[in-house]
Amino acid sequence: MMLRSSTGFLYSTHTCDLGVSWMPASPSTVRNPDAKAHMLGWNPPAGNVILLAFNNHKGSADVGCRKCRGLLTIGMSRDGGLGWQVVALVERGRVDFKKTHYPTLLQVGCNRLIVIYSRAYSCCAPKKAELGIQLVSYRFVM
Repeated sequence: MMLRSSTGFLYSTHTCDLGVSWMPASPSTVRNPDAKAHMLGWNPPAGNVILLAFNNHKGSADVGCRKCRGLLTIGMSRDGGLGWQVVALVERGRVDFKKTHYPTLLQVGCNRLIVIYSRAYSCCAPKKAELGIQLVSYRFVM
């Protein structure tokens, strides 16, 4: 499980008994600006693959924008969440006050990944900004 934190990184914890007890949470190597992330165990034929949707930066100063959440990224782990490889950049979002966040992942069939997320501004949205719930579909081939 990955947990958000205010440290600029997600924290991770593991269970060996189907969630009855958990290891103490510790910092991972995954950067995150205290925003929701979402994990998905990718079903066969891929095997032991975990996908993670997350904002890939420590905070607003890290991406050069004020009060933003950007760089919505899909990461993949083949080792139970110990190491992560970036496999897709869903949306950059390097704009002051823009928030591309709250991702949810969904597997459809054997090779379709759906990413659902929110696009908003904390203030100062451009007049023609595309806001609200967004949906992106990827053909995910291992």
